[in-house]
Amino acid sequence: MENNILFLSGIIVSCLVTTIVIFQFMGSRHKKAFHNKQFYFLVQIGVSIFLMGINLLQRPLVNMLSWVISYGLVSYFLYFDDFDKPMRRVLEAEIMVLVFAVCEATGVALLDFMFWKMRMPPLEPEVETFLNMTFSMFVLLFMYYTFISPIWGRNEKVKFTKSQYVLHFIIAIYSFMNMVVIGVSFGKIRGEGMGLILLINMGFIIFADMYFLYFIRFMEDNYQLKVKLELLEQQATMQYKYYLHQEKKHQESLSILHDVDKHIAVMEGLYHGDDKEGTINYIKEINTILKPLLPQQLTNNGILNILLNDKIQNTEKLHIDLQYEIGNVDLSFMNPMDITTIFGNLLDNAIEACAQVNGSPWIKLKISPYYEMIAIKVENTSNSIDRWNEGRPVSQKGANHGIGLSNVERAVEKYDGSMNLSSENGIFQCNVLINM
Repeated sequence: MENNILFLSGIIVSCLVTTIVIFQFMGSRHKKAFHNKQFYFLVQIGVSIFLMGINLLQRPLVNMLSWVISYGLVSYFLYFDDFDKPMRRVLEAEIMVLVFAVCEATGVALLDFMFWKMRMPPLEPEVETFLNMTFSMFVLLFMYYTFISPIWGRNEKVKFTKSQYVLHFIIAIYSFMNMVVIGVSFGKIRGEGMGLILLINMGFIIFADMYFLYFIRFMEDNYQLKVKLELLEQQATMQYKYYLHQEKKHQESLSILHDVDKHIAVMEGLYHGDDKEGTINYIKEINTILKPLLPQQLTNNGILNILLNDKIQNTEKLHIDLQYEIGNVDLSFMNPMDITTIFGNLLDNAIEACAQVNGSPWIKLKISPYYEMIAIKVENTSNSIDRWNEGRPVSQKGANHGIGLSNVERAVEKYDGSMNLSSENGIFQCNVLINM
């Protein structure tokens, strides 16, 4: 009786855990066709019960076909994408079922190898099946949350931090050692009810693993949202500063237009009085006032043109020599927010670095076509950089600073581009490649 309970429990744990994880996978990749959460919960329970019944038949081929068909139908009817074709969505679900099958087979093989190395005596078939199912679920959960989900489980790839990987492996080692102890105990501990106690222990380990590994992924989601929020705040701040600057220009323009009759009268008086030099000087003075209000047409992109004109005025006020060389490039394929993020952050960082340099600071900006890409190169004078982390300089202003380069990198990655930073002999250099 106890062995039968173990066998049935193994099937329940296997079907339930796999169903939950596959639904998580489809939910992370696609949109839900219905908004009722309880409906999806009931479907998960229904699919799990159906697969449990098929598993009880102990026919591997029928079992595999039932999994493939069930999740194919779920993916087709319960999820959708705005642009992808339904068959691609179904194919992803079928491939994930096969990947999970490989993970489970790996778990069974690993458990058999451990028992062979420890020279464990043969176990009863039901007990062995239970251990195989539960241990394979542990391997599946670890592989999915550590490797599969960050790479393939979402529309955007995720980069785990070192601490998150450490947490994954701590959980894995702890669970692994517990399961080894349980496996050995099955062969050595005898007594009424001991199997059920070990069953409960094993079940708690599996579901605790699923919870903690999912929680780590939730932490990553929270971090990603925090970064996106900081990016939006930064972009909003940049736009707000630009609107304030434009308002100031508008007020200056109104001031000049209000006195335009007076200016014309003064110039006419100087001209009719044969004071040509005075007339020329007055025109130059008016031109000096009007020049900041008339942006230079540096590029054929309106957003970049406005941004560059703003940075030119900033560098002139700070006595920074800004040199630029802009080739015949078309940035119309880029999102305006990404243009602001990339060029705004790179130039702001360069201006900030130059403001801290003694002597004659300078910035060089070059934008040019490079095969089917756009090459962006920003060089500037800089103080020595003592600390680097993962190819980026570490901000000296604390944890809330230094997000600019991270935002640039994220914007560049949208276009399958790359960013490389270097510093040598007091010159900081940033090279960016963007695919068109």
